[in-house]
Amino acid sequence: MEYKYKAFISYRHIEPDMQAAEKLQKLLEAYKPPKSLGVKKENWRIFRDVSELQSSSDLSEIIKNAIESSEYLIVICSPQYTESKWCLQELTRFRELHDNKNTNIITLLVNGDPRESFPEELTYAEVTTTNEKGEEVTVKVDVEPLAANIVADNIKDSMKKLNTEYLRIAAPLLGCDFNDLYQREKRREAARRRRIFGGVSGILSLISIISVASAVTINGKNKQIQKQNDQIKEQNVEIENKNSELLVENAGHLAVESENLYKESSLIPAIKKAVAALPSEGEEKPVLPEAEYALSRELGMFRHTQMVPQLSLKHDCAVEQLSFMGGGKSVVSKDATGVYFWDAETGKLIKKLSAADSEFASASGSNELTAYFDVSLDKTGTYFHNASSPSSITYENSSIFNKIYTNYIHSVEEDEQGTGGDVYIANSDKSIWRIDGATGEIKWKSPKPDNALTIAIAS
Repeated sequence: MEYKYKAFISYRHIEPDMQAAEKLQKLLEAYKPPKSLGVKKENWRIFRDVSELQSSSDLSEIIKNAIESSEYLIVICSPQYTESKWCLQELTRFRELHDNKNTNIITLLVNGDPRESFPEELTYAEVTTTNEKGEEVTVKVDVEPLAANIVADNIKDSMKKLNTEYLRIAAPLLGCDFNDLYQREKRREAARRRRIFGGVSGILSLISIISVASAVTINGKNKQIQKQNDQIKEQNVEIENKNSELLVENAGHLAVESENLYKESSLIPAIKKAVAALPSEGEEKPVLPEAEYALSRELGMFRHTQMVPQLSLKHDCAVEQLSFMGGGKSVVSKDATGVYFWDAETGKLIKKLSAADSEFASASGSNELTAYFDVSLDKTGTYFHNASSPSSITYENSSIFNKIYTNYIHSVEEDEQGTGGDVYIANSDKSIWRIDGATGEIKWKSPKPDNALTIAIAS
């Protein structure tokens, strides 16, 4: 579907909401993404109603048409927004066009606490699931809206924050990751500054050459011209020294950022920061020892236990359990869709067991598999288990994703404590299967006895 507007801005006609909406519209319509991003931005049209709604009980046709012709809805959130019936009607109409879901809705928090500023519709999602009776029911699950935040002590500081935070809104409009877009913007700004400094240095160098040529022409006898030349040379040296200081300062900041990311176990971003701090080919940037040390350490030159991620284990949804199993020959993981068996050396999927398999079918119809890992929890990084509901897990807050455990390394060639043995699986009928942790093959099955009230599992 082709849309007339890239986004519709819904906001209250009060400050700071009104000023934020106006500035956001200008920033988005004028924005040009970095060429290195590989995304061609069309000329965005952003709809923003500049007039107060009248005292009618419903939205005007102009507003309705604009909402229906907009691909995204940007909600300027504040405590006053939730008090406006017209703003809530705009939100409701957009959600109706998207199956009453929060698809393509982005928020900008300008004032107040999120709990009192976000409309209730944006804080939950309706999910269809199956209850204990096997009936399909719809439940509400708490969600966190996709939001930018410019809350500050005053409007001036709030608008200053918007100069950066608007990229959080531009990223989904472009269909890219915010962190990637933000880093590319920083590099583009740094390159622009280098061009400015280079241009100033080149102009001053040209002036110096002209001054020297003039001095030669008058046989070097004009003391005033010679004095001017000396002053220009001194200014050139000062500018070059200043440029060198700025480059050293910038490299130092990048080295510090790399160090902080390394301490947070974010290894790949730490390496990128350290590389950016060092001079590239043809670049007149000093070699900073701190940056060399950071990169050397992050690449494992000083610690043989340093790890760089090599394998990616793709799941259908959030991981609930994960461990080396089968004496370290495999990695076994579980999500809401089933139990996965991976080759620990190649990362290849060996087998996946799910409740839909005929082997694990339940007589009651409604079925859910429960996995028990036979592990010894004495090794850092060998076992991960999430006790909360799977719907609340995200890749951002998970304790296992986007992290590198620098203090633990596992060799698939050796058996060791902590890597686990077999996996036990129980279905909704309380039948038990013992699964080979290395291959995923069934060793034995134990149906639930007719008079059993509980089930005990022993290795």
